[in-house]
Amino acid sequence: MAYAVVVLVALSIGMTVYHKFLERVIAEYEVLNYLKKKDFNTNF
Repeated sequence: MAYAVVVLVALSIGMTVYHKFLERVIAEYEVLNYLKKKDFNTNF
């Protein structure tokens, strides 16, 4: 029984870390896209 609890805790922590990582990647991607669009607009 204790083993199952440990697995559940590890999974929940892993998912939290994974979501934080995904949010950071998506945020960086959006910033890069925004900068590219801005450069594109100023070039023309």
